[in-house]
Amino acid sequence: MRVYPVSIIILGILIIFLLCDWKKGVIRYFQHVFFLYVGVVLFSNIGNFIEIGSFSLTNRAFLSIYTFFVALAVLFFDKLFDRRIMLAGIGLYVSVLIGYLSLTFMPYTGGVLHLLTNWDSYVYGGIQLDYELEFVFDFETLFKVIHFPVVLAVAFKAFSKSQEKQYFLTKLLKISNYVLLYSVVELIAIKLFSIPISSIILRPLFGESEATFVYTERLQGLFKEASHYASAMFIWGLLNIFQIYISQHTDVRKTRIRIWCGIRFILILILLLASTSFVGILYCALLVIAALLYCTKINKSMVAVCIVLFGLIAIFMITNEGIMKSLGLESLYQRIYRTIETFVRLFNGETGTTSSEGARFTSIFSMLQILAQRPLFGVGAGITDAHSTLFATLGNLGLVGTALLAYMYVRFGNLKCNRISLFIIIIIYLSFTGSFGGIFDFQYPMIFFFAGLTFKDRKRSLKGTEANSFKKRTPIKSFCNN
Repeated sequence: MRVYPVSIIILGILIIFLLCDWKKGVIRYFQHVFFLYVGVVLFSNIGNFIEIGSFSLTNRAFLSIYTFFVALAVLFFDKLFDRRIMLAGIGLYVSVLIGYLSLTFMPYTGGVLHLLTNWDSYVYGGIQLDYELEFVFDFETLFKVIHFPVVLAVAFKAFSKSQEKQYFLTKLLKISNYVLLYSVVELIAIKLFSIPISSIILRPLFGESEATFVYTERLQGLFKEASHYASAMFIWGLLNIFQIYISQHTDVRKTRIRIWCGIRFILILILLLASTSFVGILYCALLVIAALLYCTKINKSMVAVCIVLFGLIAIFMITNEGIMKSLGLESLYQRIYRTIETFVRLFNGETGTTSSEGARFTSIFSMLQILAQRPLFGVGAGITDAHSTLFATLGNLGLVGTALLAYMYVRFGNLKCNRISLFIIIIIYLSFTGSFGGIFDFQYPMIFFFAGLTFKDRKRSLKGTEANSFKKRTPIKSFCNN
């Protein structure tokens, strides 16, 4: 058996929370456990909590299981949960079951990227997508489907007050300061001194396989891959935008908060570009658009005109080989060229290019084919995958399961549906990031959670006394006033 320093720290924090909260009720303990879980999900996806022989349990998986059982305790002992989210969750269970049954009795035949497919083998032409898709039981995916509505339903009630959400957001942004500091150190170490800092520092602290740190010349932060890192930074950028928006609409003008959020936001944009992730530029563009829409007084129609204009200019630049070479972005041009070539080949009935871009978009194309043949319930949760959270979810859950999941997200955030611009930004983001398993992690629901706080009706803005009370609260008391 083997544990690592970060595992011991996580276990120690959970014990401290338990000692402080055991007299105050299980709901208070859940609030702290959930905060820790979300912090780990947002800022890291590396690290094994424990290793026993060939078995290993990641930190995220451990906290997911632990949070689920604490949520069950709240549900049974305090009877505190949101019935609408729970009913939607039951509907999701039924939808997934129907998808499994349909695949059992009517196997799907077509070129699809199975959940167990070796991604690298496909990228480099080692395997073809020509087999029949059959039901395969995957306990990890099934647990994610089961635990997700339960935790969301309890968390909805546990953090029902605006001041609790605001404190939650403030603490996460403070934690991000340390994560971004490490990111700057990593940027300097790799780009200036070619020091593989992730393999030197992170492996002894977190414990991971060699494959986790293969790309040590790329910025990865506390994540397995540069693309995961870039995806997380997009969420961090949104959190800063939300905080700036909130500070602009309270009675107390928090200039210092806006300055700090602005500094973090600019730093995130720089790190996104330096991460060399294929979608890093897209995430930068989405964050800039969100900042223009929500943090400035620029006319929204003018913002739309600027987006179209700069979009056309960007398309002209990235598809012009001469311009990209002159800017030293030849490798990016090659990736874009392979993407375009893949689209053309797929729509002509051919296979995608043998490349990372070809694999990504071929898998998305496969999900659309599944959706066309099985639109209501898909082929069942965790059966197939795509390098796109949105399209993988549609292929696995169908329109019914995806709609129920979307409802739980929006309900959890208590977000009004008139925020069309935010929904469009998130849909674009989910189209180019992640995979099916990520839809049941908590980095995505937290966007809606804080967006609901940010864009609520501001006719009754937070009072100055309430805003100042955040500084006076201790971490233990802050979540415990329900």
